[in-house]
Amino acid sequence: RWVLRSEDQQRLQLDMAGYQARAAQLSERREVWHDKLAAVYGKDDFVASEDPEQQLYDGFIGDRDRRLCEQVRQAEPEQLARDAWPFDDARLPELLFRYRARNFPDTLSGEEQIRWRDFCQQRLRSPEWGAPNTLHDFTAAWVECSLSAAPEQLEVLRQWQDYANKLSNRLGV
Repeated sequence: RWVLRSEDQQRLQLDMAGYQARAAQLSERREVWHDKLAAVYGKDDFVASEDPEQQLYDGFIGDRDRRLCEQVRQAEPEQLARDAWPFDDARLPELLFRYRARNFPDTLSGEEQIRWRDFCQQRLRSPEWGAPNTLHDFTAAWVECSLSAAPEQLEVLRQWQDYANKLSNRLGV
């Protein structure tokens, strides 16, 4: 009947009779909680992301594209910009662009630099662009943390704020 041996129940100080009584109460009052629980867990309000980085969680990358991704990681920066990378997965060309922009910004053309700056500005301003935290959110959290921070923590917070200010100035946000 019980999964745990009685000595394990005693060692763990489990009140099996109490648990059984609560289970019986829940079973008897199912009509009270069932619909509420179904409503909470039945909601499908997840909005699919348009961002390729977020879409990576939607599905696996095929074998052919995985091999190409390995070649990308081993390629010289100039080769990343110069060569055509025939990905099957529609997410990967944008991810390659972002990889180059983050890691090898000198390989970007003038047009690509503008495209990257625009992307960074949007990401820092708008949660719709996939930002887990916008600059506005960061500033609000920074203010809240600084109110209760110890002196050594304030120094770290100041450094974070300096970084955010430099980023904001560099990107014109």
